[in-house]
Amino acid sequence: MHKGIRALTLVAVFTVIVMLAVCGFLGLMGTAHAPRKTLEEYRAIARSGRPIVSAIYAYKYSNGLWPQRIEDLVPDYLSEEAVHHWQYAWLYWGKWELINQEESPVGVAVAQYIFDKVGGKWVLSSREGEVPLYVPQRVPARPSISEEELRLRTIALFRERISREPDSEAHPKGLISYLIRTGRLPEAQEACSQFNKKLSDHWGEWVKASVDASSGHGDQALRDLRFLPDYESFIGHFRVAHVCAVMGQPTEAAGEVKLALGYQPEGAVGYIPEVFLYECARYAFLQKDYELVLKVADAYDRIRYNSEESKHALRAAAMLGLGKFDEAEVHYNAAIAHTSAAWANVEGLLDAIHGKRRDYVWHGMEGCLGPFTLLEPYE
Repeated sequence: MHKGIRALTLVAVFTVIVMLAVCGFLGLMGTAHAPRKTLEEYRAIARSGRPIVSAIYAYKYSNGLWPQRIEDLVPDYLSEEAVHHWQYAWLYWGKWELINQEESPVGVAVAQYIFDKVGGKWVLSSREGEVPLYVPQRVPARPSISEEELRLRTIALFRERISREPDSEAHPKGLISYLIRTGRLPEAQEACSQFNKKLSDHWGEWVKASVDASSGHGDQALRDLRFLPDYESFIGHFRVAHVCAVMGQPTEAAGEVKLALGYQPEGAVGYIPEVFLYECARYAFLQKDYELVLKVADAYDRIRYNSEESKHALRAAAMLGLGKFDEAEVHYNAAIAHTSAAWANVEGLLDAIHGKRRDYVWHGMEGCLGPFTLLEPYE
């Protein structure tokens, strides 16, 4: 997915934060000559942390979001003493870790519980990497509360976090995204207006325009976006192209893409420029405007400074559409030669080139990035 690109950046930041925290605590405890604990001792530490992990799950099930801080568990779920030797690190898209701080020799290892989208596990973490501890973790049953009650609790928790950290963009973006995902569009529009001034890159206006467009008020939404001070820029035209696509107007979307490519591609709202170029190419393919696809690939060239060669997958599909089969195969071969090519979903493309099937519908744009979304993956 597109958010996966942003998630990769967030994972890197999260990893640095966790490692700094671990190293910091390791540096404050023990000596360089402290003995390493046995594997069974680390498992015992993990077992002692299982009630905290259970409390973290219980908090999520009762409130709709993971706790932001370990203090959020006190006193409703655990006592302050119970969490004294543990550090909790949370990333708003849903990854979190629980790290033991007690009696950890310098540079040796720590027992920690790691949770991501595929689930959680206890591991022994050190500079050499992670080793599973194979400590089973009980997950509590979900409480008997209605779906509507849980949603109200989640919204209340969002607003509590916004009040506690008024300078953070993550919480209002998370609230607005949650309201849209749960179908509370009037509340989402109201929240966009309420928090717009604190959100960078005109995110609030952009999301509100997208909601308006999906609700049958697209013409006013487009006027609002064109009135923004940075409309005459790459990202300004891309915003309008995106809303046109939401409205089911691919011709207008492609027209805005042509205007956008007259400017230097730029990133916004946490995305790198390649994400927006990816969408530009998709809009062009929807119109079978293969010359425009090639211009997107040219724009991609202007911002790339490494060996990533996704542009070749775009060029191969565009050349096929134009009937330039030899050139299409050249770019196809270039695309598959670079394993880092994020857009190089070329399954079926070579057969279409050899068969000279210009009507072949290339699904490369539905590859690893997925559909573009402004909504924040806040959990």
